[in-house]
Amino acid sequence: MVEAVGRGVTELGVGDHVVLTFDHCRECASCRSGHPAYCELFAALNYFGTRLDGTPTLHSGEREVHGSWFGQSSFATHAVASTRNAVKVDDRLPIEILGPLGCGLLTGAGAVLNVHRPSEGQSIGVWGIGTVGLAAVMAAKAAGCDPIIAVDPNAERLAVARKLGATHTFDPTAVSDLVWEILQLTGGLDYTIDAVGSGVVVRQALESLRSPGACATLGLHKLENEITVDQGHLLLGRTLTGVIEGDADPHRFIPELIA
Repeated sequence: MVEAVGRGVTELGVGDHVVLTFDHCRECASCRSGHPAYCELFAALNYFGTRLDGTPTLHSGEREVHGSWFGQSSFATHAVASTRNAVKVDDRLPIEILGPLGCGLLTGAGAVLNVHRPSEGQSIGVWGIGTVGLAAVMAAKAAGCDPIIAVDPNAERLAVARKLGATHTFDPTAVSDLVWEILQLTGGLDYTIDAVGSGVVVRQALESLRSPGACATLGLHKLENEITVDQGHLLLGRTLTGVIEGDADPHRFIPELIA
C-alpha cells in the first residue's frame, strides 16, 4: 500500500494498493517496443542498489544503505519504489496474496503466454516445479494445453503441480531415460520450459520437443553458466530462447493475470 508519494507523482496516490515488480526506464528501444524486461538499463536499475546517479534510496542515520534490489527491496516492511515498477491493483482484492505476481508468477506465466503462446490442445513440458514452474503449469492450463508434463525430483512439488493442472508428472531420478519416456508418451512436445538452469535440464527440455518445437530457458545458476546442446536438434526446427521476467510489461500483464 502506498504511504507517501514524491513531488510530481500523479499515477499513484496515498492508500493505493500496488504490486512491486522490476524497474525499467520506459525510454530505451526495448521498453518502447513493449519489452521492458530487456531494458538497456535493467542491471543498473535493479541490481546495483542505488539510483542511476549512484545515490542510495535509503539511509540509516548518516550511513548509506545500498538496497533497491529490483528497484524496491520489498522484503522489508517499507520500500522506496518508482511509478515504473509499482503496479496499481484493485483495493478490493486480498493484497497479501498478490505480491508474487511481480516476479516469480510473472516469469513463469509470461514464458507460456507471452513467449510460447500455445494454442489450445498443444503440449508443453515444464522442468523445475518451484514458483516459476508452477506458474508456467497454471498458465499452460489456462491456455488449454494438453498434455501438460511437470518434471521435478520432489514428490510434494509434483503433487501440487497435478492439483494446478499438470496431466503427467515425472521424477527424473526415477526413470533411466526421461527424454525417451516423454517422447513415447507424447510423440514430442510442442513447447518446453526450463525453470532450473542446468545444462542437463536444458538438453532434456530441448530433446523432448517435436519438430518444430520451442524451448524457453528461464532458470540461472550463476551469471556465467555455459550449456552445451547438439546443433542437430536445432537444425530439426527446434528453437532455444532465453527469457527474463516472462518478457512481460508488468503494467499490462499483472492486471491480465489478476483478471
